Amino acid sequence: MTEIAIIGPRGSGKTTYLAALAHLSKEKIFPDLHISILKDQNTETLVDMGSNLIKLGEIIGETKVGNEPTYGFTIDIPARKYGAKKPEKIQLSFVDYAGQIFENIARRNYESTIRSYINQILKVEAWMVMLTDF
Repeated sequence: MTEIAIIGPRGSGKTTYLAALAHLSKEKIFPDLHISILKDQNTETLVDMGSNLIKLGEIIGETKVGNEPTYGFTIDIPARKYGAKKPEKIQLSFVDYAGQIFENIARRNYESTIRSYINQILKVEAWMVMLTDF
């Protein structure tokens, strides 16, 4: 399973992106693409958040520092798509880091918290950086 850290400032859409992906596990918008979720409390809650976001327009709250959840997905891509010779199964685990930490990287008074944060994200296989206000 590939572990991906999602980092970026508050309000950049990190949790919203994951909630929309989780919502796709319930919908059949792309009939050949199958997205399934890890059956754990965090990811099942994320599916509900995605449904509420899309169907009811509810806003998703921010991730709290020290309570960064991990969400798991499996994406099955059929062989005939994108020139693949065989079906592809991608297993992903996303860590949704609090945007507040990202915003405090340049501030000296948060040095110990930031050091711990950086040590955590350096252990994952990949990063997804979401930025706003460009």
